[in-house]
This record gives sequence, structure tokens and C-alpha cells, in this order.
Amino acid sequence: MPPGTYEFPFAFDLPLDLPPSFEGDYGYIRYWAKATIDRPWMFDQHTKQAFTVITNLDLNKEPGAAESLHYHGEIAAGCCCVPSGRFSGRFCTNYRGFVPGTELIIYSEIENDTNSSCWAEVKLKLNITYVAGRKYKQEKKVIKRAQVDEVERGKNFTWTESLEIPPLPPSKLRGCKLITTQYLLQFLVGSRADCSCDDVEFEDEVIIGTIPLAPALPPSLDLTTCPDYPIAVGKRKKRAPKEGDKSILDVLEGRRTVDTPVTGPPSYEESMFGEVSIRDKDDSDTTEGTLTFTPRYSFYKRSRNKVGDSETG
Repeated sequence: MPPGTYEFPFAFDLPLDLPPSFEGDYGYIRYWAKATIDRPWMFDQHTKQAFTVITNLDLNKEPGAAESLHYHGEIAAGCCCVPSGRFSGRFCTNYRGFVPGTELIIYSEIENDTNSSCWAEVKLKLNITYVAGRKYKQEKKVIKRAQVDEVERGKNFTWTESLEIPPLPPSKLRGCKLITTQYLLQFLVGSRADCSCDDVEFEDEVIIGTIPLAPALPPSLDLTTCPDYPIAVGKRKKRAPKEGDKSILDVLEGRRTVDTPVTGPPSYEESMFGEVSIRDKDDSDTTEGTLTFTPRYSFYKRSRNKVGDSETG
């Protein structure tokens, strides 16, 4: 090949069952193109460029994605020698399935009938499992966290929180048998009473997809359909309503607006976990190109709905 500038256009058809790009602490699913110039009697020259592969996960085909998560738990604070009353937490989400860019909305009601303050926290978590033969290793990340630092004793607190789903790989990493992912929503309510060791705790899976729910599917926000189980400890004790009490349904009716449907194609935004080095043992000092890489995932933009909190005595 004489001196000069040459171009070699190329194209490859990717298999439809490829797993999506993923970067973890103990493993990855990575795709790249590498070009080599064979130079006789000289070191070969290489150029390397990574790219993102996204596998579609259609939320409309996922069982339960359009349904809400809901839970109610109640616990006696303190211990048998030092009883401190009871506290409870009840919550409901707008959906179970989400695409990046949309909002996971939590509607919760915390009742503090103890002689101490309570706190509440919600976390969106990612659990990653790496499998090699009969061995496995797990990695856990907190994607989003929100909390209420204090609910005063004798108070009821209605808490509404909105968590925007950042650019993330879709759930399960279908097509890969060595790495699996699971997104979990955790809801906690605890008491600062003496000898109080147990918390109201709930954890269940949420689904992160790439194709959003159809606009025809309304959010499941009616808490009258939410059963009062599972109960954390004991049965819930009914009490006479106090003046000024507001249920979650009251808050929803006052603030609920029609969900803004996702419109238009998504953009592709960099993963919230940031860039990684793609240099490996096969790369040499003569390897050029972009040797850092950040996967990009589908991200849908939409208008925001205002949410808020309230407290009653």
C-alpha cells in the first residue's frame, strides 16, 4: 500500500439478542471496535473505540409494571419494660415500571403515636450479581435516597416524594448469564424511642425499562384498593380521627394531576455511574483512540408535577 490517505467503510449487523452495555465493579458487558495497521518491521498501530448497545425492555410487556407498590406496617416502640407507644408507615407509588427521565412518586403517611420522634427514608437501590461457575459475588449501589429527619411525637405526617430515574441500564440484563441486575425500592420508618430496635421496613422490585408505559394506562394511585398487609408486627389498631387529620387520599385528590405522557423519541444520556477505562491486557503503548468510556442509556424528558408534604397533630 503506497503512501496516502485511505478510507475503508464497513458495517456489521449486530445480533438481536445481545445484552445491553453495562459497567460494574467486578465485571462488565462492553462492546468496542478496534482497527489495526499492520506495519512490517515496525510495531503495529491500533485504534480503539467503545460504543453502547441497548436492549429494549418494553414496560407494556412486563407483568405488573403499570401497577403500584403499596405497603402498610405498624410496630410497637420501646420494649416490654419500657413501652413507648406505636408508630406506623403506609405508602403507595404511582407505578412499578419506569424509564429513565420519568418520576417515581412515593405517597406516604406516617403516624407517630409514641413519646419520641420518628424518621422515615426511601431508597432506590441496584443489586448486581456476578456468577462464575458455582461462585457468585454481589454489588449493591444506592441510586436515589430521600428522607424525613423528624416526625414529632403525637403527629401524623403526609410525605410525598418524587425521584427522577437517572440514565440507567435496563433491568435484568437479558441475554447475559453471568451478570444480573435488580432494582429495589426500600421504605423505612423508625423511632428514636429508648429500646426501640425494630423499624417498619418494606422492599420490593421496580422495573427499569427502555420503552415507556402507554399513555392509556393510568397510574394506580387509589389507596382504597391497597390492602393493609403485610403488617410488620401485630395488628393495626384503629383510632378515632383527630381534628385536622389528612389521609393520603385527601392529599392525592388535592394535588393529583393527569400524568404527562412521554412524547417523542428519547435522548441518550451518559450513565450516572460515570466513565471507566477500557484499556485491557491486549492494548499496548501504540493503542490509540478513546480509552475511557461512559455508556449512554435512553432518557425521556417530560414536564414535572409539583409534590409536597403536610403535617397534622
